[in-house]
Amino acid sequence: MIFSPAWIVNPDSINYSEIKGIKLELAKQIWPTEILYSGLINEKITVDEHWIIGGDFNSSPTFDTLWPGGPRGCQEIIDRLYALNLKESLHEYNKKLVPTFRNPNGGKIIHQIDHVFLSERLFSNLTSSNVLSELGVFENKLSDHYPILTVLN
Repeated sequence: MIFSPAWIVNPDSINYSEIKGIKLELAKQIWPTEILYSGLINEKITVDEHWIIGGDFNSSPTFDTLWPGGPRGCQEIIDRLYALNLKESLHEYNKKLVPTFRNPNGGKIIHQIDHVFLSERLFSNLTSSNVLSELGVFENKLSDHYPILTVLN
């Protein structure tokens, strides 16, 4: 389970020679998702392995389309994980982005920032993947994120 905070990695703590190639092309700073990616790229995930990587990535393609000044690399993060032989269960099962987050400014529910990525072997056993919106999470102020339930055979 991962949590990618919605703030940049402190530039003073980065040795840029060690992270060459992991910074997103569209981002000006390093984000925690790049650190996740750099760890995963070294694993060389094959289609036969069993991987589940899920949590709050704080990354949604809708951020790229709505962000003032243009895209900031959210789709790039997702594309990188697909390139590592991982598939995003919620999007793939529903054939569209499924919002998981309630924006604190205005309350819109349009961003999918939470994801469950599966290795191809596990993805082939996907039965369903949905948000649990009926639990009253937003209404009861339990969280600003819907939980995701991904079911595998």
